[in-house]
Amino acid sequence: MAVTHLRMTGLGLILLGLGLGCGGGDSPEDALVGTWFATTNAAQTRGLGLTFTSDGTFVVQDILVTSNTTAQDEIEKGTYSVSGKTLLFHPTQYSCPQADPPYSFEYTISGSTLTLIDPAAVISLAKDTTPPTGGSVIAIGCFQSDGSFVPSPLTPL
Repeated sequence: MAVTHLRMTGLGLILLGLGLGCGGGDSPEDALVGTWFATTNAAQTRGLGLTFTSDGTFVVQDILVTSNTTAQDEIEKGTYSVSGKTLLFHPTQYSCPQADPPYSFEYTISGSTLTLIDPAAVISLAKDTTPPTGGSVIAIGCFQSDGSFVPSPLTPL
């Protein structure tokens, strides 16, 4: 299943995501369309990717680069909607056995930065404007609380 692309270098994870859509337009949904990413560790080997499509679907990916050509990827898919400055997520598929209930974030977009805000965290993601590349082998599964990874398919919730 080629759901994602990675751009890996000797420095680790540079970009991640689906590379779908290019954003633009006048509605809040139009501004969200595309892939957003953030590295989540100092080594730049782990990252968060968030892709919004114009048909109202999203993909969230937690990716850990394990070599220059391999990675582990926890994936959640579903539908999204916007209500004012609130982004609502309704998961429909997940690569972990436990289902996430619907959830939401307040959000802002400033230039090429998407900021998601909830009481526990603020997450800033950059817009991915680079076309996808291939050649990486990605294992889909679930990260455990101890940091280990268990391969598992993306399944309906």
